[in-house]
Amino acid sequence: MQVTQIPIDCNLQETTHHVTEGIPLAIYRTYLERNVLGYVGWHWHNELQYCLVTSGEIDFRVEDNYLRLKTGEGFFVNSRVLHMARPTIPQTSNSYICLNFSPKILVSSVGAELSQRLVHPFISASASKYFSIKTDNSSSNQLLKNIEAIEEIQKEKKIGNEIKLISLVLEIWHQTLPFLKTSSKNDRNDRAFAVSQQIITFLEVNITESISLKEISLAVNLSREECCRLFKEALGITISSYILKKRMDLAAQMLLSSNRTVEGVGRSCGFNSTSYFIKNFKNTFGQTPLSFLKQYRGR
Repeated sequence: MQVTQIPIDCNLQETTHHVTEGIPLAIYRTYLERNVLGYVGWHWHNELQYCLVTSGEIDFRVEDNYLRLKTGEGFFVNSRVLHMARPTIPQTSNSYICLNFSPKILVSSVGAELSQRLVHPFISASASKYFSIKTDNSSSNQLLKNIEAIEEIQKEKKIGNEIKLISLVLEIWHQTLPFLKTSSKNDRNDRAFAVSQQIITFLEVNITESISLKEISLAVNLSREECCRLFKEALGITISSYILKKRMDLAAQMLLSSNRTVEGVGRSCGFNSTSYFIKNFKNTFGQTPLSFLKQYRGR
């Protein structure tokens, strides 16, 4: 399956469909140059995800951490961790394979007792949010090959391939364990994540309006300090950074899908100052709104 636009809901959760009915697993290729924005914005998913770069060089961001990966390299990102991807060099050919699968596959395969030792402690540990997969050792190479093998099996559409898929998922998880740190308790703050989802929902509805921290705190019935702390703890970025990034994405989409002026787009995205809007747009996309518009209309 080829994907040009990652499906993301209003809470930034990726909603990619499972590849096989009854198996919570999806594998697909993402082509950044075919994405209208040229990159995949902030999102998260309940599934575990493995990415393998198949062409070009891509900068992945996992919360406040940056990974620059070349063709043949990959990375793992844990459940419910905010991340994004953009090409190192804009307007070049860049693609990667995504393998997403639910921890339920692991739990149902190894049983509840083993899951308490081999699954849950790693998924719940905040120290194991991600790791890069290089090609400098045999175990990493085999892990990357297994990701490609799942893609090939999915293409075959043969009866019984579901068993092969589950077997490879278990092997991939076994190869993953040495890279992860465990925790005896759930130190991933579920409350912080739940509050952050409420904040995101409020922001998505009001992103074109002037938004104050006081309004956000009233919407979720918490103090302003608690809102900021929990949001940063859960997602790794500040509320103000999130708002700016979402407004920039919205601005790019408006420029390409409407006849509004740059000033009009800026106002519609919550910017009272056109110069401030242009400055932030250039910082985000590396070019002014007019240059961005000319580039994409000329495709």
